[in-house]
Amino acid sequence: MRTIAGAFYGFQMGYNVEGATHNSGTATLRFSNEFAQGGIGFGCGATVSVTVRLEEGVLSFSLRNGITTSWRNLISLTGSITIDLIEILILLISKLASQPALEKLTEVREVAGSGAIWGLFSANTSRGLTSGSSLSFRPSINASVNILELIPKVGPVVKKAKKAGIKLKAGPTLVISFPVTIRIVRLTTEDGNYNVSGSSSGTFNFNGGPVGTLAAPTVNSVQITHSHTIGLSFGLEIRASLTFLKLLKLSGVLVIPFFQELTNVKGTLGPFFTALSDSNTVASELPEVVWG
Repeated sequence: MRTIAGAFYGFQMGYNVEGATHNSGTATLRFSNEFAQGGIGFGCGATVSVTVRLEEGVLSFSLRNGITTSWRNLISLTGSITIDLIEILILLISKLASQPALEKLTEVREVAGSGAIWGLFSANTSRGLTSGSSLSFRPSINASVNILELIPKVGPVVKKAKKAGIKLKAGPTLVISFPVTIRIVRLTTEDGNYNVSGSSSGTFNFNGGPVGTLAAPTVNSVQITHSHTIGLSFGLEIRASLTFLKLLKLSGVLVIPFFQELTNVKGTLGPFFTALSDSNTVASELPEVVWG
């Protein structure tokens, strides 16, 4: 039997950028078509290998040794079965409450070998750098309770409808989010370093660069340094849905805004810093950076 267990987190991002540096030590960059996606993943699985062999006994006679017995293989079969321990755990939890909002991350399923990789995955839903100063996405997990099944006179009706292919759900849902916020903090060219001085609608201004005639009229080497932080927040929603034979689904969500304000965790992890360049990607995780 072979088992594999592990966990990871990370993100990927990209964008189009254009701009210019100036002899005054300033620079201007314009961003477009940005994207960011990522999250966390974990897996735990086991692969059990079984070999079935059928042998035949052969009797031989010789004057020197008399009667001897030997064995030869007739059939030899080898098979294996993969057990996804995370999926088994999810099935057990779903018997007590609604299934956790985890998904199979098919992009990395070949890494595990034994069982699938499960996790939380998200992508940005708005143009952060194009319209503002940061880019963000929010991997989330939710846990909900179907209160209809707990109501004495309604519960039996809901269970009978479920046997007919109609699923009715309604109740509170706790949403736990891990917002990742990415900001641009520095520009580096072959002339020197530039620090961000402000941004507006996708245009970022930089200062602190070399003052005087630049080495060349065009920039050939560009590196942009980002910071990213990881937060934690909670939300409460009231969700209701009706599903018929997995063909038709109607749903509604009512967000409770004051709950998120009361439970929002101010502390964050980071900032961590990542540098993207026109030639390669260099990533480093440093909790504090002093620009020199």
